[in-house]
Amino acid sequence: MAIRRQGYEFDFVDLGNLPAKRLGELSERRQSVLVGADINDGFGVLTKSLYTEADEYIVLDYIGSTPGGFQRDELKGSNWGPRGFVNVILDDTAYYQTLDGRDYDGISGIGAPYPISRSYQPAYRTKIPIEIPPGRWWDIRYIAYNRIIDIPDAFTGTCSSFSPAVVNP
Repeated sequence: MAIRRQGYEFDFVDLGNLPAKRLGELSERRQSVLVGADINDGFGVLTKSLYTEADEYIVLDYIGSTPGGFQRDELKGSNWGPRGFVNVILDDTAYYQTLDGRDYDGISGIGAPYPISRSYQPAYRTKIPIEIPPGRWWDIRYIAYNRIIDIPDAFTGTCSSFSPAVVNP
């Protein structure tokens, strides 16, 4: 079995070719960052699900996402932060779970930031490798809790029931 080291960086950039509804889904449910082309269930470039063959064994040394998104100036504007969470799916189970064993959205960008900087350091000192043995379906999912599409931008329709109160001086 050969050993190779590689990295993968998912960079979400709006090129103007996705409808607003599709962009909004990134804030509504976990999406694949690897798989997605032609299957409408992610933003990745691969066209089939990921499966480790009999001669493959994958070890993920580090996963992380862009930190930020809790401060007032990070919710909108030039300092916007996605408040993203990343999770690894092994077969039908999420790697990061709640204490009672339910699937969780993953590890936050504040707990595992990428890129690592002076302002944002990993919350744990040692790397926790995630092992994907042969014969497993796997994927990496991402969700951003700060909206990509602002609510007024996503509003379609009319508001006929709005009637402001008239105040007489």
